[in-house]
Amino acid sequence: MLYGIVAVVISLLLVKPLANLLNFHSATPLAIGCGMAYLTLLLSVSRGLLRGAQSFGQYNVNILFESGLRLVVGIAILAVWPATSSALLGYMVALSAVLILSRVQLRGLLNQSPGEPVDVAAVKRFLVPMCLMMFASAGYQNLDNLFVKHYFTNDEAGIYGAANNLARSIGVIVTPFNTLILPLLTSMGRGSRKTSGALVRICSYFLLLCTVPLLIFHFFPQVASLAYGKEFTAAGELLMPLTIVRILSFTGTLVALACIALGRYRFLVIYLAGLVVQTVALSIWHGSILEVMLVVGIVQAVVLVG
Repeated sequence: MLYGIVAVVISLLLVKPLANLLNFHSATPLAIGCGMAYLTLLLSVSRGLLRGAQSFGQYNVNILFESGLRLVVGIAILAVWPATSSALLGYMVALSAVLILSRVQLRGLLNQSPGEPVDVAAVKRFLVPMCLMMFASAGYQNLDNLFVKHYFTNDEAGIYGAANNLARSIGVIVTPFNTLILPLLTSMGRGSRKTSGALVRICSYFLLLCTVPLLIFHFFPQVASLAYGKEFTAAGELLMPLTIVRILSFTGTLVALACIALGRYRFLVIYLAGLVVQTVALSIWHGSILEVMLVVGIVQAVVLVG
């Protein structure tokens, strides 16, 4: 909580120059985003405890409560104040409310078992590689959006962002696998031969389920205009390639989580190097939207294979 407050203060100081860099008309949405990131950080701790205790019923209630409240509150605020900031405020309200729910859920969970001393050294050994891995994953999933927002017109960036949001809907598919992979592989043990087979099965199930949105986006690109309006018809053409890019990214995250669970941290060399290469490559090759997608797709495919 304390380190997060420091990060929020630093982020707020950078909001104005970042808004100028990304061609935002106002810095307010980015400022609200800093608050959202902080609340999400706190919420991740609670959800991590629920997942670690394999209390998946309460975990699902937690997720559904946030999603439902975010939708209801977001619609209500937008009806009164139709602006980007009002949509983000729906997130803030939902995150604040679900933090209270998480506190109630954890109280019952923690009372069921006696407290045990924390192995601080073990936490640090896990925390550093996990933070580095999540930092790189965030970069893989968002850098292309930032480059498009900076180098292209607002209309082009809006089309790309709309298509990217729909493509990221496969996050619904990957979330259960992200939730299970750490406790599952950790419980199997680092030296178990079953771990490789389990990882292959998890990735195979994820890729198999991804064929559903791929087929939908291929045969019905009109979903973009149905979701956003006729002004976003062009986003339909980007759905398939962007979904493939996101699949590569999410699959890479699954493999990275597996390495973390097994205590094999050398993958971070390739994982972080790939992020640097992607950043440099995007700064050089961004002549068109297609070029941006090709750069990101190629880099993430190479990192996944590596």
